[in-house]
This record gives sequence, structure tokens and C-alpha cells, in this order.
Amino acid sequence: MASDDNGDDGLFAPREVERLTTLSRMTIWRLRRRGRFPLPVHPSPGRVAYRRRDVRSWFHDLD
Repeated sequence: MASDDNGDDGLFAPREVERLTTLSRMTIWRLRRRGRFPLPVHPSPGRVAYRRRDVRSWFHDLD
């Protein structure tokens, strides 16, 4: 996973998660349904995002 300078307290947009994990939107959705991927948050009406720390933790748990 690529590193960035934003720390772990921020949010990833869904497209960023797709790019960083190399997973499609549908694969992420399937993993979420099975409880195997972090749930998104809704920081404002109509906006979906993933907590950086949740995605990073999921990614590192794959090792």
C-alpha cells in the first residue's frame, strides 16, 4: 500500500480505496457484506468514505 503524509486520522474516498487496494467496487462491497472489509462512514449527506486507519489495518492484517 502506498504511503502518504496525511496520517491515519483522515478519510479515503471510495476511488482511493479501489486504487490503493487494487480491488473493484463490487469486490469491496462483497467483502463488506461478509464482514471482511471495513465499513464506510458518511461524513456528510451523500458522501461515503473509509477511515484511513481502518483500511490500513485491514491491509496490514492480510500479511
